[in-house]
Amino acid sequence: MAEVWIRSKPFFNAIMEYLPEEHRDLVIRNGDQTIVPNDGEDPRMSIYGGGFVELVDQVQKFSTFPGSLYAFGGDLTDPLNFECWTIMNPATEEFYVHKWDIPIGLDVEIRRFYSSPIIQKVVSFYLRSLKIDAKWGIEMIKRKEFELKTKEVSEFINHQYHCPSRKQMILKKLTLKEFFEAVKGVLPQNDEDPEYSSIFKCLETSNKEKPIKQNKKLYEEWFKKISLIVEALSNVVKENPDWFRHSDGPPIVQLFCFCLSKERFVLVQELQKELRRTNMEGMEEEATPLSTMEIGEVERILGDQFKKISFIWKFMKRTNSREFYMAGVDGKHMILSSGFLRELFHEIASVKKLFQDISQEELRFIASSLTDLVNSDEMKYRFIHVETAKTIRKSFFETLQNKIPNVMSKEKKEVLAVGSEEFSLLDLQNETYRMGIINTFPNILRFCEEAYREAKKESCVLGTCCLHKVLKIAQWLSFLELEDAKEIKAAIHGKRDCHLFDGICSLCSQEKSEVEEGIVQQIRSVVIDESESEEDWDSFLQ
Repeated sequence: MAEVWIRSKPFFNAIMEYLPEEHRDLVIRNGDQTIVPNDGEDPRMSIYGGGFVELVDQVQKFSTFPGSLYAFGGDLTDPLNFECWTIMNPATEEFYVHKWDIPIGLDVEIRRFYSSPIIQKVVSFYLRSLKIDAKWGIEMIKRKEFELKTKEVSEFINHQYHCPSRKQMILKKLTLKEFFEAVKGVLPQNDEDPEYSSIFKCLETSNKEKPIKQNKKLYEEWFKKISLIVEALSNVVKENPDWFRHSDGPPIVQLFCFCLSKERFVLVQELQKELRRTNMEGMEEEATPLSTMEIGEVERILGDQFKKISFIWKFMKRTNSREFYMAGVDGKHMILSSGFLRELFHEIASVKKLFQDISQEELRFIASSLTDLVNSDEMKYRFIHVETAKTIRKSFFETLQNKIPNVMSKEKKEVLAVGSEEFSLLDLQNETYRMGIINTFPNILRFCEEAYREAKKESCVLGTCCLHKVLKIAQWLSFLELEDAKEIKAAIHGKRDCHLFDGICSLCSQEKSEVEEGIVQQIRSVVIDESESEEDWDSFLQ
C-alpha cells in the first residue's frame, strides 16, 4: 500500500478541500504521520490521474498558492508541507514570492536540519507565529533577495553548530518540565497558544517514547539544533522588517495570463492600491475587489506612468478537476468564475454522474439551474471568491436534491477500467450506451468522435483516467447544444473564456468563419472592381 510520510494535518485538509464530498473517503489518515488510500482498487481513484500517488501529486500542485499556509487549518506544531508560489516579471526576468509565503520559504531552507519530528514541530510553531497580515500578504518581494537572506540562516546554523565557544545546555534534572522550560525560553509569544500547550503535548509524547532520563544526550542535541534554528530565523526576521509590513519601492502588480490565450488583465483595486502607495496618479474611482481590466486599457489610461509599474506574470493553472487558488487584493482567495463553472460541470458529469439515463425534463431543469447560476451577480466578474463559490455550489446541489431527488439518489454506473490496451472510439461510444448517457444526449456519438480525436492529438495515454476526461468532454459539448444551455455558451464566449473548456466553441468557429468570409468578399470586390469581370474572380480563385 502506497503511503505519504510526514504529511501534516493541513495537507490532509488540502486533500479534503481538493476532493468532492463523494470522494473524500478515498484517503484516510493512518496516525499522525501518514496518509494512505482507503482502498487502492477503488475505481473512483482513476479520475485523479490513475491512482493514489497521482492524486497526492495533484493536491501538492493545487495547494501551492499564495497564503496556502493559512488556508487549511491545522495545529501550530504541524509541519509546513507546502511550497512557495513564484511568479516572474518577463521584462526583467526576475522572480517574486508573496509575503504570505515567507514562513514556507524559510522552512524550505532549513528542512535539512530536521533530525527529528520534535525539532520540526517546534520550528513549525515558531514559523506559524510569524503572522503575515492578509492586508499586505499579497505584496511581493524579489525571490533572489529573499533566497540570499534565507541562505544566511543555513550559514549561521552550520557555523554556530561547530563553534566550540558556543555555550551548550546541560540537562541536570532530566525531567520533562526542565526540557519544556528550556524550549519555551527560546520561542516567541503566540497569542493562539500563550501557555505553549501544543509544545508541551509534543514533548510529553516524545518523553513517553524516548524518556529524557535514558536519552540525555539526544535531548541536549535536539535543544542545540532548536535554539540555533530559532536564533537564525529570528535574526533574519529582525533584519528584514519590510517583510511583515507595507513595503516601499516601485509599484508591483499581478498580471493574470493564460497559457492558451493572449489575454492579459489586472485586478483594478490592486493596481489602485499600488498607485496610491507610490503616490502615482490615475484611476480615481474605487473599484470592487474582483473588477479586472485588460492590460491595453491600463496602458491607455496611465500613459507614461505605465512604464513605472512592474507587472508580474501570473499564469492561471488548474488540474483536470480543480482550479488553482489565487490571491485577491482583499486578502481573500479567488478562482476564475468560468473555472468554477468548469469545476461544477465536472462534479455533475464525472462525480455525481447525473446524466445517466434521465428524462429531457430533468435535463432541462439541470440546464436552467446552471443558467440561473451563470447569470447571477456573483458570476458577472472574471473572478469569484472561493468561499462564495463554495456557498453557491452547496446551494446548487441542494436545489437539485429538492427538485430532482430521483436523479441525485439513484445508483450510478462507474466507468469501466481500461485494460492493458488503450480504449478505442468504439469503446468510448459503447460506454455511452452502457451508462445510459446516450438516452440523455441522443446526439453524443458525434461529440465522442470530436473528443476522441482531440485526445489522440494530445498524445495522452488513453487509459481509464483519459476515458473519464473524454467522456466528460463529449457530455459537455452535447450539453451546450441544448436550447436551455444557450445562455451558458454565450456567457462563456462573452468573457472570452472558451479556451478554458475542452472542445471547440461553435460561436468561436462561427465568428472565425464570418471573419474569413469577410476577407474573401473584400478581396473579391477588389478583383472584380479592377477587372470589371466575374470571370477574372473565378480565374483568381483557381
